[in-house]
Amino acid sequence: MLLKKPGVVVQMLPLSSRHVKLAARLAQSIIFPKSVRRVAITRGTPSADAIEACYYAYCIAFANDFPLACGGGWPFPTHSLLWRKSVSKISFSLLVASFFLGLAMNHANAHDHLTDFKVESIDGETVDLGQYKGKVLLVVNVASECGLTPQYAGLQALYEKYQDKGLVVLGFPCNQFGKQEPGTSAEIKSFCKSNYDVTFPMFAKVEVKGANAAPLYKYLSAAETKPKGPGNVSWNFEKFLVDGHGHLVGRYAPQTEPNDAELTKQIESLLK
Repeated sequence: MLLKKPGVVVQMLPLSSRHVKLAARLAQSIIFPKSVRRVAITRGTPSADAIEACYYAYCIAFANDFPLACGGGWPFPTHSLLWRKSVSKISFSLLVASFFLGLAMNHANAHDHLTDFKVESIDGETVDLGQYKGKVLLVVNVASECGLTPQYAGLQALYEKYQDKGLVVLGFPCNQFGKQEPGTSAEIKSFCKSNYDVTFPMFAKVEVKGANAAPLYKYLSAAETKPKGPGNVSWNFEKFLVDGHGHLVGRYAPQTEPNDAELTKQIESLLK
């Protein structure tokens, strides 16, 4: 969207955080060229930098009597994209204040920690992961017909060893890898109990990669962690380690056994 005279264009673009910070600084400038000044904001939950960039774009446009155009998914109706000089200062200020209050509330409610999520238990009940605040969590996508399925025994042993010190293992069945978890929730629960006497919390079957991945796994997969790093879950029994503050601090490949020295060392360090 372009304007024929100096103004501000706010456009939603999938840019990196570095570009958003540059956009925020750009938006603070009060010197506009003859062409339109464009401010880029990232998609999704607004970051602090994105909110700052947008805020300055509004303020500068209003202070300089520049028209303001918005495009690319901006949450205003299309018929009101162009702001006119006739908008009163008080109504404009109230609109901006209310809009950014909403953004701030949404940002505050964003999933910044694993304990911000709600998931479905294997019994079909809603579970607020906030109940695990203060606990060290090991999140694992599990399957009943996989070559790695015997890791259930190691996960249960790990849970029993450190449960009293604050470790909780969370199992999320997934059928995306070789269709190795085809059963219903009841069948999965029965299998885990009868074969491995699993007592750690189990949850409803989820997808862990792709467009339909559970929000929890989108969050986990996107995080920069060691030793594996970000990216799609590669197979059954990939392990995500979360500290007592809900921060993701470790990610281990599926072949990493629950009693792996590096994994247990990190768990013990978090439990101190």
